[in-house]
Amino acid sequence: MDILINIAVVLLSIFILLLGITFLMGVLSAGPFIPTTGRAIEKFASLITLNKKSRVFDLGCGDGRLLRYIERKYGVIGEGYEIAPLVYLWAKIYSKLVGSKVKIYCRDLFKADLSKADVIFLYLVPFVLKKLGKKMNAECRKGTIIISEGFTLPNLKLKKHIPLNKKKGLPSFYIYEI
Repeated sequence: MDILINIAVVLLSIFILLLGITFLMGVLSAGPFIPTTGRAIEKFASLITLNKKSRVFDLGCGDGRLLRYIERKYGVIGEGYEIAPLVYLWAKIYSKLVGSKVKIYCRDLFKADLSKADVIFLYLVPFVLKKLGKKMNAECRKGTIIISEGFTLPNLKLKKHIPLNKKKGLPSFYIYEI
């Protein structure tokens, strides 16, 4: 019985440590994990045209729900980058459980190779977007579509703004094209 209690204490300690690291990574990097709502995901999907060969990236993908939606709707196997360990782990486990083939990496989004993306989705805090705009200008191909939920990208030219719609429960979207 003592062994089981010790194992439970060790597992709980590991979980608390991972939770702390996840929180700290979120605060210090791209922001805390705040999931995109189902309505916002549907709106995002309505803003773009995709085919099975499209390369969709979600930078700061959280639990991967946007990528799984795009996979179900269009057959596109997207790529997500999430740095928070527990959120990443949940994204991988849940994706496997539902049979998804999305690719989710536990990696800093600033290390992602954006040159292969056709569409990039972002729901990140402004101080990260400021640095990310420079990276996008340097790496993205001409024609790459970038959609930011809630916040603008300072170093890119805005193509279209879809304002906040409180009645429908939708955030604002900022659309850019390199």
